[in-house]
Amino acid sequence: MLKCKLVDSVPSQGITAILHNPETHKLVVAKDDQSVQVYSRESHSLRLIQTYPQLLQNSRFNDDKVQELYGCKPLSTIFARCDKSLLLYDSINFHKYDQIVDRRGIEKCWIMETPLDDSEDVLTALMYATKNRGKLRMLIWEGRTYKRVVEATLPNRGEFVLSSEAESRGVILATTHGIYHWPYGDSFLVKIDKIVRRKYPGDLVSCLAELTAKTREMKVNGKSIKDNDSTSFMSSSRLTKRSSFTSLWSRRNIPHKHAMNSVKSVFKTTDSDKIMILDGFSKNLFQLGCKDNHEFYLFALDLSQFMEWNQGLQSIRYLSGLNLILNNSHEFRVVDYQYGFTFLEQSVEEGIKWVEPIGKSHFIIWTLNDQLHLYRYQLEDDTNDLLGDDRSLCGISFDTDFNKLWRKVIFYQQFLDFPHPENLCCSKNPEASLDLVVLKLRDLTVLWCLEIFARFENCMSMLSSHDQIHDRTMVLQDLIPKLIFDKFLEFWAPPQLIILKCFPPKIARLVPEVTGQQHSCLYDDLKDQRTYTLPAMIIRKWFLPYLTDTRRHLKSIAQKDSITWEHSGRKIDANLNFFLMDKHQTLDVTTLLTLIDTVLFVAYLYYYPSMVGPLLRIDNLCERDVVVRELQERRMFQELVDFYFGRSMHADALEFLTNLITSMDQDDNTVKFQDGVKVLVVDYLKKLPLEHQGLLFHYLDWLLKRFGKDSALMESVFMNETPACASRNHYQIYEYIDKMDKTTAIRYLEFVISAFGSKDVKLHTTLVKLYFDDMNNPTTKMKLKSVLESTSVYEPRTILRLLNELSDNKGDPVSQQQHNFISLLKTFPLQKLGDHHAAINIFYDDLSDYNATSSYCKSVYTDHPETGKDSLNYFFQKILNKYAKTGNSNEILYFLQEHGNKINIIKIYEILPKELSLNQFKDIFLQTVKSHSIARDETKLTKNLLQVELINKGYDLNRTLSEYSILGENYECPVCNKHFSTFTTDTLLLFTFDKKKVVVHYNCGRALQAKIQNKRTKAQQKAHRVVSDLKEIDKIG
Repeated sequence: MLKCKLVDSVPSQGITAILHNPETHKLVVAKDDQSVQVYSRESHSLRLIQTYPQLLQNSRFNDDKVQELYGCKPLSTIFARCDKSLLLYDSINFHKYDQIVDRRGIEKCWIMETPLDDSEDVLTALMYATKNRGKLRMLIWEGRTYKRVVEATLPNRGEFVLSSEAESRGVILATTHGIYHWPYGDSFLVKIDKIVRRKYPGDLVSCLAELTAKTREMKVNGKSIKDNDSTSFMSSSRLTKRSSFTSLWSRRNIPHKHAMNSVKSVFKTTDSDKIMILDGFSKNLFQLGCKDNHEFYLFALDLSQFMEWNQGLQSIRYLSGLNLILNNSHEFRVVDYQYGFTFLEQSVEEGIKWVEPIGKSHFIIWTLNDQLHLYRYQLEDDTNDLLGDDRSLCGISFDTDFNKLWRKVIFYQQFLDFPHPENLCCSKNPEASLDLVVLKLRDLTVLWCLEIFARFENCMSMLSSHDQIHDRTMVLQDLIPKLIFDKFLEFWAPPQLIILKCFPPKIARLVPEVTGQQHSCLYDDLKDQRTYTLPAMIIRKWFLPYLTDTRRHLKSIAQKDSITWEHSGRKIDANLNFFLMDKHQTLDVTTLLTLIDTVLFVAYLYYYPSMVGPLLRIDNLCERDVVVRELQERRMFQELVDFYFGRSMHADALEFLTNLITSMDQDDNTVKFQDGVKVLVVDYLKKLPLEHQGLLFHYLDWLLKRFGKDSALMESVFMNETPACASRNHYQIYEYIDKMDKTTAIRYLEFVISAFGSKDVKLHTTLVKLYFDDMNNPTTKMKLKSVLESTSVYEPRTILRLLNELSDNKGDPVSQQQHNFISLLKTFPLQKLGDHHAAINIFYDDLSDYNATSSYCKSVYTDHPETGKDSLNYFFQKILNKYAKTGNSNEILYFLQEHGNKINIIKIYEILPKELSLNQFKDIFLQTVKSHSIARDETKLTKNLLQVELINKGYDLNRTLSEYSILGENYECPVCNKHFSTFTTDTLLLFTFDKKKVVVHYNCGRALQAKIQNKRTKAQQKAHRVVSDLKEIDKIG
């Protein structure tokens, strides 16, 4: 909690009003002699720095005294309220520059500020009530410019304003009769009378309080349950009763016990700019809301507990976050406005007239005997006292005051939300203290949620035992675990503790079983039989996400040793100890992950069976014995083999499945079930990796022996496009299959080559050899030609040797057609070997196929132009030799038409037979000349373009070299500001800087160059401007 200490006291008789100037951070005191004193807070003391005599004298109303002071930072103005006037002073030099007079009298005044839309200026509204309190006047400034004054009348006789606050479109007024909205510039008030409430409670304690109330209202057989029966499970405290809370601080006998009932205060929160209305009469806390049609409404929250715990304190001032300052004439408190918990309480013997927070950690109090008390408040140094008892995250009996635990949780949440919490720390290292506060908040929140969960279970057990779970109870049954586990996720609650305290006993028993720690301090209650069981849907929705999220954090710790937990603006290094419990032996991260994964597995078994398989198929650390036992009991064989596979326990998995089939012969000889287990074995064998290939052969032999040799069975195991199949030793598998079925072996080689694109030379060569043995099959011939033509993985010399043996086989001569096909096949390995002349001989001489020879030479030329030219010349020479024998010149003509532009045409024409008529070559000549002409023109064009580029570069170089500058006698180097010597022989540099030519010394130039480069680098690193960065002068229109 907070503690408060009086650090200074200054007597100042005759005080009529006090103001903490928000602009100068000085304390301004108005005296009854119309003087002003200005105090400055220096460290922990008040010092009088200036006195202004007769400053508040009003020449128009000499008998006026200042009754209140108000500060306005946007206007740099201090307003002094007198009986019939408002005096305006400059907040810096206290110069009076104006006054506002109202002869009706000024009863009460409010200064309000709100930002203007689409502007950096602030709208300031000065509102005051006249003496009869029925009339209200509002003066409006936009920025520092006065705009207008409007006046409105309260609708009811005797109605007056209690509090007000500004919002973007008007002022919110809280009066004795209601809540109003007064739009800026209008002379009427709009009453806000629409009130909405939550259908269901919005926080844990409210949900639990409603559930507890239902247990007290239960009736069995028309008779109410006795109170001691309904509260036997509760601790000594009740959620909404103050009686158990009185021991936390001392109380005085307050004479005005119900003073809070007449309070109605409007304030705007600092964290979210929400406007709140605290209404003591209706005991509600209203939050102002606005619909899309700009209609206002009030969102109501119950304030009964706040009112009950803070009766007798009639003055309210907003502090920060969710905290208020409450005071009466003799004490003040810092109180949480949602629940009414007191975080600071201080009695003032001299009495209290006025309380104001100043600075980041001080209060100023104006006492009844005209003294100024300066109090400093800080966080109590209770780092070794977590709850006031010797308790930790383990060994909690939960029999202490619930409100005490709840109060601490609320306090530390609010403390961390203070604007400057580091100023409230007592230690020399406030950052370390704030980290400790966050850790304390984590521990307290977890304990508080566990206490709520225990009470929730007890309530539900009682309602369930009497069959009193109805629709609204079912909503609460879902809402409370959700809110609890949201907290567990937010604070990274220790998994052992949460599993033991929140999960069903059949799952909680895994903690001692997996970790080896007995946890007798927490596990004893699991032995009791509970009458209430959480529905599966709740565990799926809220319990399981906690396990998966914790698993993710622990996985990160296993990789990086520590991770960062962020909360309330603090960053905490969370290592393994962050997730462990106190007063127990340390566990390693592997054991903790094993616990999480095993609990997750068992929870999936009971509450989410469809997720068991996905969990076991990913990397997990589930306890082996638990998984095997549970899955075998439920006959979940597919999930079990998935688990075995994930753990690489392949021998165990296959042995289990084969034994399962064997055992069915004795007790349950069901063919359908055997086939199902057979499918599991086959699927498992499909996934076996390379290092377990021997195991694959062993159990495939078992399958073939038991179910008969079946090629389909081998194909299903070996011929599937999976990563495991692609990475196996394919030749070894081929040899295995070949011993049983040669046809299937060939299909396997074809599958591996086509599906996986295997580059294994041995596989390709073996497949080609097998094709050679079946040359009479037309389909095989097509496959053989395709393999030799489309791939280059095989060994060409071996294939060529085999082809030669086939063609030269005198013992079994082949037909001419077969011989021609073999000759064609020889061209493919010859091409791979680069023996193109031999391939051309086969195409042209043996097969007499000009077109095939031409296509072959063209493909060689495409791949290797120089080799292609040699092949074309060789081909042409063979054409000429044929012409010499036959006299047919058609092939010469065809060759020149197809390939004349690929080779040296002059040499070709030189070797042409002299007797050939040129007339038949005229079209070829024209085509050749045209192609050479085009190539020559392209070369000339490229040359001319390069010459133009060279000229341009030379011009740029000469222009740069011709640049000069004339230095006068008075010319100074712009870098070092020194004159150049008339007889200097130093190297000078000529720069263009800021669109001006400057001459500098060489060293100065180097420095200037570095400066320019640095400026460019910074400009490049600057982020691009966005629309919001533009100022008004940059905007279009």
